[in-house]
Amino acid sequence: MEKLFRTNSMIWFHIILLFPLASTAYEHDEIQNHIKPGTIIFIGETHQHVESVLLIKRLIEASVNDSQCPILALEIDDRQQGAIDKAM
Repeated sequence: MEKLFRTNSMIWFHIILLFPLASTAYEHDEIQNHIKPGTIIFIGETHQHVESVLLIKRLIEASVNDSQCPILALEIDDRQQGAIDKAM
């Protein structure tokens, strides 16, 4: 019983410790300050949420306004390729 309690306590410790890290959100300015020439920024987002799209849009616009030439890589469903081609 004591060993089982230790295992369960350890599992809960990891969940409690890691949960705040997984749910951290950064403000636009905090991310934008890290976008510099020669850097790679990975941004995880929640699919199908307009806030995610707006954040990326604002980051790209701010980078272009700063005379940067950002490159954006997206994970998209291949069924969306027609819409991408049309927009290009």
